[in-house]
Amino acid sequence: MQDAVNPIFKVAVRANVPIYTIDSRGLYTSPAYDASRSVNASVASQVLQALNNIATDSGQTLSEIAGETGGTFYQNNNDLFTGLKRAFADGREYYMLAYVSSNEALDGKFRKIEVKVQEKNAVVNAKRGYWANPQ
Repeated sequence: MQDAVNPIFKVAVRANVPIYTIDSRGLYTSPAYDASRSVNASVASQVLQALNNIATDSGQTLSEIAGETGGTFYQNNNDLFTGLKRAFADGREYYMLAYVSSNEALDGKFRKIEVKVQEKNAVVNAKRGYWANPQ
Protein backbone atom coordinates (compact mmCIF):
# COMPACT_ATOMS: atom_id res chain seq x y z
CA MET A 1 0.00 0.00 0.00
CA GLN A 2 2.91 2.34 0.73
CA ASP A 3 3.89 2.37 -2.95
CA ALA A 4 0.37 3.47 -3.87
CA VAL A 5 0.22 6.43 -1.46
CA ASN A 6 3.79 7.73 -1.77
CA PRO A 7 3.04 9.60 -5.03
CA ILE A 8 0.10 11.30 -3.30
CA PHE A 9 2.32 12.34 -0.39
CA LYS A 10 4.92 13.70 -2.81
CA VAL A 11 2.39 15.84 -4.67
CA ALA A 12 0.86 17.17 -1.43
CA VAL A 13 4.25 17.97 0.12
CA ARG A 14 5.58 19.61 -3.05
CA ALA A 15 2.44 21.79 -3.27
CA ASN A 16 2.51 22.58 0.47
CA VAL A 17 -0.90 21.00 1.02
CA PRO A 18 -1.34 19.61 4.54
CA ILE A 19 -3.94 16.86 4.80
CA TYR A 20 -5.99 16.73 7.99
CA THR A 21 -7.63 13.43 8.90
CA ILE A 22 -10.41 12.68 11.37
CA ASP A 23 -11.22 9.26 12.82
CA SER A 24 -15.02 9.24 12.75
CA ARG A 25 -15.34 6.24 15.10
CA GLY A 26 -15.40 8.51 18.15
CA LEU A 27 -14.09 7.49 21.55
CA TYR A 28 -12.43 4.12 21.92
CA THR A 29 -14.21 2.56 24.88
CA SER A 30 -14.35 -0.74 26.67
CA PRO A 31 -17.15 -3.19 25.82
CA ALA A 32 -17.57 -3.48 29.59
CA TYR A 33 -19.35 -0.11 29.45
CA ASP A 34 -21.93 -1.36 26.94
CA ALA A 35 -25.12 -1.87 28.98
CA SER A 36 -26.66 -4.05 26.26
CA ARG A 37 -24.00 -6.76 26.63
CA SER A 38 -22.79 -8.87 29.50
CA VAL A 39 -19.00 -9.00 29.69
CA ASN A 40 -17.05 -11.36 31.91
CA ALA A 41 -14.87 -9.14 34.13
CA SER A 42 -11.91 -11.52 33.90
CA VAL A 43 -11.67 -11.14 30.12
CA ALA A 44 -12.81 -7.51 29.89
CA SER A 45 -9.27 -6.15 30.17
CA GLN A 46 -8.03 -8.50 27.45
CA VAL A 47 -10.92 -7.56 25.18
CA LEU A 48 -10.32 -3.85 25.84
CA GLN A 49 -6.63 -4.22 25.00
CA ALA A 50 -7.45 -6.08 21.77
CA LEU A 51 -10.03 -3.47 20.73
CA ASN A 52 -7.65 -0.62 21.49
CA ASN A 53 -4.97 -2.32 19.40
CA ILE A 54 -7.42 -2.71 16.50
CA ALA A 55 -8.50 0.93 16.80
CA THR A 56 -4.89 2.10 16.92
CA ASP A 57 -3.87 -0.05 13.96
CA SER A 58 -6.87 1.17 11.96
CA GLY A 59 -5.93 4.77 12.68
CA GLN A 60 -2.31 4.37 11.64
CA THR A 61 -3.07 5.09 7.99
CA LEU A 62 -4.92 8.30 8.85
CA SER A 63 -2.13 9.31 11.20
CA GLU A 64 0.51 8.62 8.55
CA ILE A 65 -1.32 10.64 5.89
CA ALA A 66 -1.59 13.64 8.20
CA GLY A 67 1.97 13.33 9.48
CA GLU A 68 3.57 12.98 6.05
CA THR A 69 1.91 16.14 4.75
CA GLY A 70 2.18 18.37 7.81
CA GLY A 71 -1.49 18.00 8.75
CA THR A 72 -3.03 16.78 11.99
CA PHE A 73 -4.83 13.54 12.85
CA TYR A 74 -7.87 13.97 15.12
CA GLN A 75 -8.87 10.79 16.94
CA ASN A 76 -10.52 9.27 19.99
CA ASN A 77 -13.13 12.02 20.24
CA ASN A 78 -16.88 12.14 19.71
CA ASP A 79 -16.87 15.81 18.68
CA LEU A 80 -16.10 15.70 14.94
CA PHE A 81 -17.05 19.36 14.52
CA THR A 82 -14.23 20.46 16.83
CA GLY A 83 -11.73 18.56 14.69
CA LEU A 84 -13.08 20.27 11.58
CA LYS A 85 -12.95 23.71 13.21
CA ARG A 86 -9.36 23.14 14.35
CA ALA A 87 -8.33 21.99 10.88
CA PHE A 88 -9.81 25.10 9.25
CA ALA A 89 -8.37 27.41 11.90
CA ASP A 90 -4.90 25.93 11.52
CA GLY A 91 -4.43 27.57 8.13
CA ARG A 92 -5.28 31.07 9.32
CA GLU A 93 -1.92 31.91 10.87
CA TYR A 94 1.39 30.45 9.89
CA TYR A 95 5.02 31.12 9.18
CA MET A 96 6.79 29.75 6.17
CA LEU A 97 10.39 28.67 6.64
CA ALA A 98 12.86 27.81 3.92
CA TYR A 99 16.35 26.40 3.87
CA VAL A 100 18.85 24.95 1.44
CA SER A 101 19.99 21.42 2.15
CA SER A 102 23.68 20.71 2.37
CA ASN A 103 22.98 17.44 0.55
CA GLU A 104 22.71 18.44 -3.11
CA ALA A 105 22.11 14.92 -4.46
CA LEU A 106 18.80 14.67 -6.32
CA ASP A 107 18.53 10.93 -5.79
CA GLY A 108 14.76 10.72 -5.15
CA LYS A 109 15.26 9.73 -1.51
CA PHE A 110 13.21 11.07 1.38
CA ARG A 111 15.06 13.65 3.48
CA LYS A 112 13.84 14.07 7.05
CA ILE A 113 13.57 17.58 8.47
CA GLU A 114 12.75 18.72 11.98
CA VAL A 115 11.61 22.17 13.07
CA LYS A 116 12.38 23.24 16.62
CA VAL A 117 11.57 26.53 18.35
CA GLN A 118 12.75 28.04 21.62
CA GLU A 119 9.26 28.99 22.85
CA LYS A 120 8.17 26.11 25.10
CA ASN A 121 4.44 26.74 24.62
CA ALA A 122 4.61 27.02 20.83
CA VAL A 123 2.99 24.32 18.74
CA VAL A 124 4.85 23.36 15.58
CA ASN A 125 3.06 21.57 12.75
CA ALA A 126 5.47 20.83 9.97
CA LYS A 127 6.13 18.33 7.22
CA ARG A 128 8.35 15.42 8.19
CA GLY A 129 10.59 16.04 5.22
CA TYR A 130 10.77 16.08 1.44
CA TRP A 131 11.78 13.95 -1.53
CA ALA A 132 14.96 14.99 -3.29
CA ASN A 133 13.61 14.61 -6.80
CA PRO A 134 14.96 16.42 -9.85
CA GLN A 135 12.42 19.07 -10.85
